[in-house]
Amino acid sequence: LDRAVDAQIERQRIELKQLLGLEGSGCEIVFSPSGTDSQLHALFLARALLGTPLVSVIAASDETGSGATFATGGRHFNAFTALAVPVGKGGPIRDLADGVIGARVPLRDGFGRLRPVDETDGDVAHTVAREVAAGKRVLLWAMDSSKFGLRSPSEDCLRWIADAAGDDVMIVIDACQARLGRRRLRWYLERGFPVLLTGSKFFTGAPFSGALLI
Repeated sequence: LDRAVDAQIERQRIELKQLLGLEGSGCEIVFSPSGTDSQLHALFLARALLGTPLVSVIAASDETGSGATFATGGRHFNAFTALAVPVGKGGPIRDLADGVIGARVPLRDGFGRLRPVDETDGDVAHTVAREVAAGKRVLLWAMDSSKFGLRSPSEDCLRWIADAAGDDVMIVIDACQARLGRRRLRWYLERGFPVLLTGSKFFTGAPFSGALLI
């Protein structure tokens, strides 16, 4: 049975790569029960590559899922795990939350109005630069795109951070619901940015499904 399940999962990986135009790209796919679970996988990867102390910066924090603040900090985002084990929501996940600090950069002001792109880009870049200067590593969660079709930070800002910060920063792209084209998806992966995907409502994809593309 285990071999049959493994074979089916591998067939799904191959099919997803074909649908996304990623054959031969070297991309690897890690499936999970949800996009929020995939955030835990990305945090694990960042800890392994960057170490701690690690600052987890959520761009467009007011446009992401309700469990993102917990998961990006290595904390339980529900009262039960994907295997139905009861846990304390918001409590630290052993060996994942230690040394992780959260930071958020919202897209909207206190009245719900969109802030100028230059302002949000500046906040993201300043936060990353400040933490790196303080000797910390940074995991930046970039949004592309939210349910309102919004991205943050801008592509120019992402380029600047990636080029300036080097190995001190990992950029993860939140592309859940697949609200972007294959060309941009491939560009992210070619730059070394892991990408989060979920079963897209637009494409009538299956619920409770997530993937981390590396």
